[in-house]
Amino acid sequence: MTEKNKTPSSEKERSRRQFLFTGLRIAASLPVFGKDDAQVLEYWLDVSLFSSWKRDAKKKLPWKRDVFLEDIAAYADRGIRHVTSFAAYMDADYVKQYGEPPLDEYGEGLRRLG
Repeated sequence: MTEKNKTPSSEKERSRRQFLFTGLRIAASLPVFGKDDAQVLEYWLDVSLFSSWKRDAKKKLPWKRDVFLEDIAAYADRGIRHVTSFAAYMDADYVKQYGEPPLDEYGEGLRRLG
């Protein structure tokens, strides 16, 4: 594989690259808009996204607590205290099929922004 055609070797590497790109966009936006009113929209709980927006083909949320906490820490380091996430398709059918979603871990992580 040539350097030009090199692709990320793992999901973790792809995730890291995506996070770095997002971090650069956030860093570029904060001087313009300020951190006091900044709000990040994340997709940690969005079952619809991970299910390709097909309600009848729900997939288990690929929750990665360590990645979530790293994201929260990065936002906090930049002074961002407001985070929003979708939780679409996280309903009784989802709970019946996959069990309780990680809402407590999510809430605890957000408290760290305080």
